[in-house]
Amino acid sequence: MTRCLACNSLLTRGEETCAQCGARALVKQTRLPQMISRAATLLFYLSLGMMLVSLFLPAGVSFIKGFLLTVALLFLRRSAQDWAEKSAARQ
Repeated sequence: MTRCLACNSLLTRGEETCAQCGARALVKQTRLPQMISRAATLLFYLSLGMMLVSLFLPAGVSFIKGFLLTVALLFLRRSAQDWAEKSAARQ
């Protein structure tokens, strides 16, 4: 439970305005799903670039390992984006 900043009365989770004074309550927004989604997207594109570079350079990660990592990060990226969209719609 949070308190109103103007009159110090208790607010429930669903309330956006105070029932006593009518002031708007501050709503905490979780940014964890958005940060994880951005990190997964960044890792996916880095893996994709590494996979493409491995086609032309003999040293480094093999193409098959890069491909498998890129596919795994693709699924992770899509799941993280879905989670971020659901958490944004919930708020």
